[in-house]
Amino acid sequence: MLAVSLVLGSFLLIGAFLTGFIFGWIVRENVVSFNVPEGLHPEMYDENGGVLPDQLISFRFENGFEDHEEDYE
Repeated sequence: MLAVSLVLGSFLLIGAFLTGFIFGWIVRENVVSFNVPEGLHPEMYDENGGVLPDQLISFRFENGFEDHEEDYE
């Protein structure tokens, strides 16, 4: 009886894990596909919800490869 309980418990555990994985995957795909991109403020959209690329300012900061040890001496 113990062996039957262990086998059935193992199947239930694996089934619950697979069900949770599949359900989580489906929910994640729906959330990703129906949400607006994160990080954009509401004022960056037009009336129809499209991004205003011609009125946005973009900055790109590059890491310098200079040696700044002389600044601390």
